[in-house]
Amino acid sequence: MKIKIFFITLFIFCAIIFYFHARIVGSAVWGDGIYYYNYVRALVVDHGFTRAAFSENKYSFGSSLFWLIPFYLVHIISRGNGYELIYQLITGWTSVGFGILGLYICFKILTYYFDGWISFISVIGLYFSSNLFFYTAVDPINSHAVSFFTSSTFVYLFLKYFTSGKGKKQTFISLILGLITGLLVLIRNQDIIFALPVIVYFIFQKKYKQIVLYITGVGVMLIPQFILWYRVYGQLNSPYLMRGEKFYLFSPHFLDVLISSNNGLIYTTPIILFCLFGLFLFRIKKNMNNTIYYSGLALFTLQTFIIGSWQYWNGGEAYGGRMFISLMPFFMAGLAGVIFLFKKRSFQLLFISFFALTNSLNILSFLFLH
Repeated sequence: MKIKIFFITLFIFCAIIFYFHARIVGSAVWGDGIYYYNYVRALVVDHGFTRAAFSENKYSFGSSLFWLIPFYLVHIISRGNGYELIYQLITGWTSVGFGILGLYICFKILTYYFDGWISFISVIGLYFSSNLFFYTAVDPINSHAVSFFTSSTFVYLFLKYFTSGKGKKQTFISLILGLITGLLVLIRNQDIIFALPVIVYFIFQKKYKQIVLYITGVGVMLIPQFILWYRVYGQLNSPYLMRGEKFYLFSPHFLDVLISSNNGLIYTTPIILFCLFGLFLFRIKKNMNNTIYYSGLALFTLQTFIIGSWQYWNGGEAYGGRMFISLMPFFMAGLAGVIFLFKKRSFQLLFISFFALTNSLNILSFLFLH
């Protein structure tokens, strides 16, 4: 009960930060968030998408599905044009809520492996020590908060599959896992890689029925994206490729995307280095399900390659390596493995506090400069 109260309090805290930042700046929607926000506004206010309005919008519309109901309820009351601050606030608060719910899901995941304190301090520690805090409390009208929530749900269900026993329950989880993976892709297309560990596991275990159900779930969720692409662009090709954006697969910025001063993941969020080391502790520790280790390592490697291959590998005007945020559940698991090594809570708190304070100062510096 105390844990739930804490996360509710954390939601209120982040919602207040978001509100005051929006009031100071004069808008809650900026940067890439404008394009994500336009989808939900078009659905509710304009009742659909037009080629003229969205021909320049290359972004996926999955985030708007999370905002749709609250946005619609506000519209029933206010009957505005969708750009008023109240629309923006309710959209942002919705993202804050999903981001905090993702933290709670990660806490529940870690309790499979560690006690409540280690699980709690790992989740909250990485939250305040990374750009996840920025993208839930300062700039939540973006894809990252809901992407984190969805990837957390994915990991939770994947682990649930192993503990559900054989039979209809596993079959049902396979389908739901497919739907969640499809939703991940709707939010950020690059997260199609999350399908890899599931499919590989099913193949090795000869779970052919589960493979069919899983792929069916993914496909069903992707149908709206293909319909949108065809309606707006007249074809099913990704707008990223249609606009001439390139992937340099044979010369990726593999190290730059990690350690460059230009939004390198480890450079801007050095605690990630400990998280990666901690993932190996999952492999070493006895009597532990290695799903986290193998999946986390494979997805991190693939994500690094994909992001590093893209011509905009630094993420543009971003705070930190934001394109890695969907991997945060795995990073939190790795951090728990490291914190577990510190037997005294005072050391654990000191370790986390150092990175959290550094991250807070970096966020303030970023906001003043931008």
